[in-house]
Amino acid sequence: MKKLQRTSRQAGFAYLAIFFSAIFANFMVLQELWVPSDALSTTQNIAENRNAFNWGVVAFAFTYVVDIILSYLLFVLFRSAGVWMAALSSVLRFVYTYIFGIGIIALFKISMMDFHVIESVADIVLLHIERFNRYWTGGLLLFGTHLGILGILIYRSRLAPRAIGVLLMLAGLGYWIDGGAQFLLPNYAEYKSVFELIVIIPAVIGELALTLFLLFKGISRDRELSSAQRNEKRLDLRS
Repeated sequence: MKKLQRTSRQAGFAYLAIFFSAIFANFMVLQELWVPSDALSTTQNIAENRNAFNWGVVAFAFTYVVDIILSYLLFVLFRSAGVWMAALSSVLRFVYTYIFGIGIIALFKISMMDFHVIESVADIVLLHIERFNRYWTGGLLLFGTHLGILGILIYRSRLAPRAIGVLLMLAGLGYWIDGGAQFLLPNYAEYKSVFELIVIIPAVIGELALTLFLLFKGISRDRELSSAQRNEKRLDLRS
């Protein structure tokens, strides 16, 4: 298997791993246990489902590690479309992952706590979860920018179908809309489902489509050469 094809498969498997681990950790564990603004209920849920919570934290940590690897793989795959834009896109994803990792530390602290007297730790537990959520939400603004730039690279270079590029650009915009709403709207909870749909629909379709493309089609040497030639022509026209 050629190097680009192998790298495409690696990136595809990394994306697939992130899909499963992040969905499990966030939607099947954290969102099921966390009751916003209710420290006692949240802590009671975690105490009764300690193993599930710990596995959720492990899944978040796994997502963090794989995301770092994927940041590099995406740079390798798309640098022919424009090395500086590809580097910026990957750096933004790496910085997002770093911020996400800081948030995960707050969840690890909960895993290490003693829950024998729930009332005495409830406020601290809720504080740690809210801290994780703030870090993750803030980091996702950078992640959205990463997706937008990656979408532009794909659309311009045609290293992958242009429709995927459009979906990634829309997903990036969706992350900004949702993240901005979380920080700026006091009554965000009333419209949470609407904002989540703005993110989830283009993000899931776009990133899943990219994942499947990388796994089953991949970026070939011919596509890379064509992309490099188009990029050189654009630079010549500017000069």
